[in-house]
Amino acid sequence: MGIYLFSIGGMMMPFEDMEILMKEASPIFSQNNLVRNIVEKKNQAQLRMKAEVEKRITPEQREEQKKRKEMDAKIKIGEHFPDAKVKDNTGNMKLLSDYVGKGKYVLIDFWASWCGPCRHEMPNVKAAYEKYVSKGFEVISISTDRKLKSWRAAIEELGMNWTQLLDVDAGDVYGIYAIPRTFLVDPTGIVIDKNLRGKSWKKLYRNCLNNRCFVFIVLVN
Repeated sequence: MGIYLFSIGGMMMPFEDMEILMKEASPIFSQNNLVRNIVEKKNQAQLRMKAEVEKRITPEQREEQKKRKEMDAKIKIGEHFPDAKVKDNTGNMKLLSDYVGKGKYVLIDFWASWCGPCRHEMPNVKAAYEKYVSKGFEVISISTDRKLKSWRAAIEELGMNWTQLLDVDAGDVYGIYAIPRTFLVDPTGIVIDKNLRGKSWKKLYRNCLNNRCFVFIVLVN
């Protein structure tokens, strides 16, 4: 995005998109006075909005927020992924470490067949998988389903042609309180991002795989 276009539409950008843009922007762009002024105004507007929301939160909602933060803190970006128990589609007990940290980027995707937002998001996951599987990208979908027939029917209906697993204790280990929920793990087993969904798929990842620099941009909305 050029400085002129940013000056016109910058204040209309979602805050998360602006954060991504500024992180990836060149110094010439990010240090421009006009750009810096718009970013500062956007930051102040975001702070005012948060303050207004904070005023309206009930004690019950505040307690729920606290619990969710505690659950979110279970998995930290930059740390090694925690192992957990899952079952494969034949009912055999497995570990996440059977699939993750084996030299590929892996998206761990928690979902369920009855979850509307999960089903809505699945085309994005499928598009990313099909585009980048040949470059060292894998997806592991872990379902919280208890009705196996519904689970298997949804997999076929949605064309989920990657590894499908059932939750045993992975949901507890990963602090899953709502789905869909995703974690991106690098080839060495380090968590490099989480909650990739919708526009947040617009990311740039750099790493080296088998002594070869590996770069991919996921642009799925």
